[in-house]
Amino acid sequence: MSDKTKVTVEEVNTYLDAIRPHIQNDGGDIEVVNVDENNEVIIKWVGACATCDKRELTFKYGVKSYLTEKMPEIKDIIQI
Repeated sequence: MSDKTKVTVEEVNTYLDAIRPHIQNDGGDIEVVNVDENNEVIIKWVGACATCDKRELTFKYGVKSYLTEKMPEIKDIIQI
């Protein structure tokens, strides 16, 4: 994909589906809320992940690094 390619929620979810079972195994999940016009992905932790003290590590070294490697056109990933 080129830098001008618009990232979609569906595409992000397709990649997340590969790691989602690990997240769900701990009683949580991750929801893609939106992808804005700048290809910034907005995510929300749900279930046990919403209050887990390790979610920052999971985000930084798991979700964010994985998605930006698979989809370099993503400019940023924002947690809400």
